[in-house]
Amino acid sequence: MSVRPVLVWMSLILLSAASVPAYAAQTSCNNNGGAGWPINDGDQTTISIDYNIADIGFITDLDVDVDISHTYTGDLTARIISPQGTAVTLFERPGTATGFNVNGGPFGCAGNDINVLFDDESAGAPLENAACGNNPAYSGSHRPHNNAPNNLSAIDGENPAGAWSFFFMDPVNQDTGTMNEACIVVSSVSVTFDQWVSTNATCSDQLDTLSVLTGSNLYVCYTLRNSGDESLVLNGGNWNDSLGNDLSGFVGTYAAGASQTLNFGPFAAGGAKFPIGSSSATSDVTMTGNSANFPAPNTLFTDESVQVSVGNTPPSSGNKQLYLYSNSTMSRTAPATNQAELTIAKGNNQTWTLTPALQAPLTLNTTGGQIPVTLYLRESGGGAARNFTLTLSGSTSGTIGSLATAITLTGTSTAYTVNVPISGATSLVSGETISLNLDNTTGGGGARNILLDPSGAATNFSLVTLPSNTVINVDSVRAYAVSYATNPAASPITTIQPGQTVYIRSQVSDPFGSFDISSATIDVTDPTPTLLQNDAAMTQVFDSTTNTKIYEYSYNVNPFAVQGAWRFEVTANEGTEGVRDSEYLDFSVVSPPSVTVVKSSNVVGGANPGTPVTYQIVVSNTGAGPATNIQLTDVLSRFVTLNQASFSCSTGCPASGVTLGTPSFTANPSGKVIQWDLLMGGSLSSGGGSFTLQYQATVD
Repeated sequence: MSVRPVLVWMSLILLSAASVPAYAAQTSCNNNGGAGWPINDGDQTTISIDYNIADIGFITDLDVDVDISHTYTGDLTARIISPQGTAVTLFERPGTATGFNVNGGPFGCAGNDINVLFDDESAGAPLENAACGNNPAYSGSHRPHNNAPNNLSAIDGENPAGAWSFFFMDPVNQDTGTMNEACIVVSSVSVTFDQWVSTNATCSDQLDTLSVLTGSNLYVCYTLRNSGDESLVLNGGNWNDSLGNDLSGFVGTYAAGASQTLNFGPFAAGGAKFPIGSSSATSDVTMTGNSANFPAPNTLFTDESVQVSVGNTPPSSGNKQLYLYSNSTMSRTAPATNQAELTIAKGNNQTWTLTPALQAPLTLNTTGGQIPVTLYLRESGGGAARNFTLTLSGSTSGTIGSLATAITLTGTSTAYTVNVPISGATSLVSGETISLNLDNTTGGGGARNILLDPSGAATNFSLVTLPSNTVINVDSVRAYAVSYATNPAASPITTIQPGQTVYIRSQVSDPFGSFDISSATIDVTDPTPTLLQNDAAMTQVFDSTTNTKIYEYSYNVNPFAVQGAWRFEVTANEGTEGVRDSEYLDFSVVSPPSVTVVKSSNVVGGANPGTPVTYQIVVSNTGAGPATNIQLTDVLSRFVTLNQASFSCSTGCPASGVTLGTPSFTANPSGKVIQWDLLMGGSLSSGGGSFTLQYQATVD
């Protein structure tokens, strides 16, 4: 899923809550596939516990279940760290005040194993104050190491979605064990919102990216689910959908575990909602709290997006002319010179074989039900009537069709067309040859010859007109910063700046072989839209000698070009029959950003312990293009403690085009935050766009 969750607070109208059974807290565990993790002397280990039950949530209660096998539990320390970086110590060297990282005594509990649910509300004392037993040393339910506000309640209110960290260590050079399993048990206000696109009406394949051809039927499906423990409400107007689909059917009260699904379509690929090229669609919902633990006006916001690429429909079918030669071959290339006439005596036969063999699978078009075979024939010997059988076959797939016929010939070479019915194989494989056999079955005395002329005048060709569903295809259109000659293995690009040169490469395939691909042209259209190049010839830069060619076109983007989405359309041509295929590439022309970052604080010089410090980070873009994916990272001074809830965008959000993201935190083994990272939403506007990020810390 493509989700960008944000926790917001706003005033909304409450609807009445429906009565449904209570919804259980959600549990996520990691046991390393049942193998656990070794606890060796002097080791410290951090494992990950993924919580993907909801898009976004608000924790109302957290418990942690720990299962450890160890022969001296007084050596051990364990912490849980939330996706936002809040660390809580569950236990620390039970039975001793010796530091958690000290390799020495006095030593604590000598009992074996810990199998404990850590719960702030438990009547059981923290392990440090609990009686040390054996096998296990500690079991049941216990409170964590610290009292409020540094117990598990410190994580209440955070979003549970993401990767949790479970830290454990044994600093003492005696006794070892196994960390068997760690689980988080999360009670929360949570919501899951899904948007899918599909070619089936129920979106059962659950896709958020899809590539289709024009004319395909597309469906868009949405599911809204209360995946937490508290009642939520979706009020009218608290949803948006860029496709214009009516999501008002979602409006109402959602008890814990309740869900609804809305399906829309069909929509024609290439139409208004999903035009040719690449397009995205977004939707969002804002759910309002409806319980004592999460009352109105508290809200949860989550959004979804889908990406659809619509390509031109390749030609559904085309006729492939297979020309006969006097050397018993058939070719997609017409003879350039007159071919010698062939004599097929009574009782004999002649076979022509396609050269080269098929370079890719080929499917015949059976709509007409027959394959026209045009032959220039005359007779010699006794009588004019000639009986013969024509058979078309695949070297692997077998007989395609056969027909016995009788024709009265003359002494002059004349064109006759025999329609051979398709009665056998219709799907041929790569590497297979196609053959035509003419068997002279004429009876009677004397010579009864059939004379076949492969080519007489410039247009008099004996040939098979093969109806094919597999014809020329533009396999890909991509843009590159360098030419094929410079680096044929270069990675494609998606944007380029005005004044630079872009190299458009297109791979084209044909089942009969690359020799059957005759040329490729390109159209270039800017966003206005103005056609800047029309049917410009592309240069062939590679021939596989099997079934593909690569063509390239270099285009110099004007320094003052219109910025935005440009379109490159490549058309490839096949043989001499006028069969062609086209494909698009949508490509962005944008000027580069020029971003500066300035950090300052309200404290200059020394500061006393307990002094609050406010930091401001000003980000400005003076370039001609927008700045996207702005990610800020700051390593904190070891002399301050971060206020994780203090992050705000004091100016420029959303006026500059960006919105405040959700920070993530990195903590040291003792649980203190030492670094934060934050990805801003949106794009910082060009020509002076600016925003100010602000957060607080306290001097230790």
